[in-house]
Formats: sequence, structure tokens, C-alpha cells
Amino acid sequence: PARSGTATITVSSKGKEIDKKEFRVKVVPDPQAGIRLPDNGFRVNTGGDITKKELLEAGGITTFMVNFDFDLNFKVVSFVLSATVPNSMTVREEISHSDKFSPEQVDLIKSLITNQKLMVEQLMATGPDGVKRKLNDMVFTISGE
Repeated sequence: PARSGTATITVSSKGKEIDKKEFRVKVVPDPQAGIRLPDNGFRVNTGGDITKKELLEAGGITTFMVNFDFDLNFKVVSFVLSATVPNSMTVREEISHSDKFSPEQVDLIKSLITNQKLMVEQLMATGPDGVKRKLNDMVFTISGE
């Protein structure tokens, strides 16, 4: 819908109105991106401290809806992980074309050291309408193995 509000649906047959019903109409907000932790919790939105083990066990990026009336499923279709290579000025970027970490991203995660930052950027997801949406970036700090 172009805007929130109400819509009236009219059912008719052979030019004769059979029934009329009013519905609430809402624009679907973007979901939030996050990492599902092994204990079924989430690390979401802004990132935060996380271990390499938690990242690897999560296996990728997921989405969830916040403060919305309906349970909608959005699917991450691509994202970029990036980090500065230790002892250099080089930034390593690896892309995934799904919601799962690519083999190159797994290798990047394994190479990280404690207190190193890992950026999750350029997150794209699609919802039930098939439209691609850019989601929130996240920054994680590696807190250990």
C-alpha cells in the first residue's frame, strides 16, 4: 500500500453488492538483521561482542520483525563481511549471495583475533512481495575464540 489507514473491500456478483468489509492497512516495515545464537537468542541490529565460535555456529545472517502485527518471513539474499587484516592497512571483504556464510567468509571469521572488528554490510533481503530491501549494518567485536 502507498499509505496506512483503512481499505474497504466490496464483493459483488452480477452488479449486485454481496458484502462489504473494512480492513486495516499497514505499510510493512523493514525487518532487522541479526545473528541467531546457539541458545536461540539473537545478536541484533547494532552488533556487539561475539565469539568466533558463536559466529561460526550461527552460520549466517537472519531477519526478524519488530513491533509488527503479523509474522512475516524475510530472507537475506546477500551480505558482505569485512575486517582489517591484522598488522596491515588492508581491508578484506567477502560476499555471500545467500543468508549463509560463504566459505571465504568462514575463512575470514577464523582469521580474526580478539578485539578485532567485523563489519556486516550491504545486507539485502526479500519479503513476501519479492522486493529487495537494504537492511541495517552491524559491527561485531570479536571477544574470543
